[in-house]
Amino acid sequence: MAPNLGGSVTISAISVLENRRNAEPSNKLNTLSLLFDAHLYLGDSQGLASLRFFNADNLTFEDVEPCFIIANIARTPSDVKGIASTGVSTDDYDLVGDIIQLIPIGMDTNTNLRNRPFITISGSVDRVDDNTFSLSPEQYIASCKDLSSKPSMPAKCWVPETPRWKNRAPKVKAGTYISVGGFMSGIERDDKQCITNFLIEVEKVTFLGRAPVAPRAVEGSLETPIKQNGKGLKFDYNSPSPLPGKRRRLEAESSSSSLSVVSEPSQ
Repeated sequence: MAPNLGGSVTISAISVLENRRNAEPSNKLNTLSLLFDAHLYLGDSQGLASLRFFNADNLTFEDVEPCFIIANIARTPSDVKGIASTGVSTDDYDLVGDIIQLIPIGMDTNTNLRNRPFITISGSVDRVDDNTFSLSPEQYIASCKDLSSKPSMPAKCWVPETPRWKNRAPKVKAGTYISVGGFMSGIERDDKQCITNFLIEVEKVTFLGRAPVAPRAVEGSLETPIKQNGKGLKFDYNSPSPLPGKRRRLEAESSSSSLSVVSEPSQ
């Protein structure tokens, strides 16, 4: 097994959040730190994560709120405390993590909630078997800050047998340091129902290494002048009201429609 050199794991997903609560109920001054129970669609199964979010913009949330999220994640340690909501056991959580970005979607949309999460994982390869390889990087998670070691993210990455990878599957070796991107497709458990691996369907592999030359200091000003969009483009963030007519039409449509969840996954 290759030595653990540390790494990182991020998830990008449409998740349904519920059970909003104060992440640190004993600290009345820190009312912006929230915990959510986050549901994740995994195709034939589903996962549950306890995710922490610093609500700097004082966003308001419904009791059940679909959101697009990006978060740092790890497997839930068995000895972590204070992450579970009322009526839910710590053992019910597959993942624990910190939300980096959160965009509420709202219930009054036609967004398909059955989309598998996309995982980006970087670390040293532990093992290689046929068309699979495994990583288990560790990283800091706020809810686990009092534990003696950082939580890990054991991942078994598999290369699907598709024309895309025919005759050019990535040549991964144990001990190499890589970054992998792919869709989470399931969770492996042992006889005691403890998580052994998160299954990742590989979309991309990047081999990482040292830079060939030392980084060079940036010269001159770091300020970037504001660039106006060309005449052939309709949208511009600098406009005081970009696409107002389109927004009004969408709002009118959403007010007269209800959430529609497609029965088949799009990924």
